[in-house]
Amino acid sequence: MDLPSFDEFKSSITPERYMEICHKLDRIEIFQFADGLTPENIGAFCERLMYVTLKSAAVYQLSLLEEYHEWLRENLDR
Repeated sequence: MDLPSFDEFKSSITPERYMEICHKLDRIEIFQFADGLTPENIGAFCERLMYVTLKSAAVYQLSLLEEYHEWLRENLDR
């Protein structure tokens, strides 16, 4: 079975659809430290930042994968 080119899929995503996918991500979190970053809280800050970044990347990738599967389904039916 010949699958359509992935480049075709990428070019099919409009700027509007891209923004819809991005809106599935959580809103920006604001990190506040009463005393600013200190040697005591820098580790917690980095850990939280890593968590938020990885979670956002996973949500985006899964949303894009869902979009790709739908696109494939439509294009294989042609």
